[in-house]
Amino acid sequence: MPDDQIATREHELLAAERDAALRVAFARLPPAGQRLLAMLISAPQCRTTRSAPSSAYRPRASGRTAAATWTGCATTRHSPA
Repeated sequence: MPDDQIATREHELLAAERDAALRVAFARLPPAGQRLLAMLISAPQCRTTRSAPSSAYRPRASGRTAAATWTGCATTRHSPA
């Protein structure tokens, strides 16, 4: 068997093992954790309305900014149509 086929099969095997481990770990989460992860995985990519140069990054403000972004995404995504 050629080396590239062996590498491909090894990659497929590792991916299958990883997927199985993730399914087991997800199943062990409480329902609220499962819902949260499902929402985060399926949420559209959100962007903040303002942008700042990378030199203006302030770590202390990032938590509030991230929370506001996710809250905005969640209310936009789950608002009644």
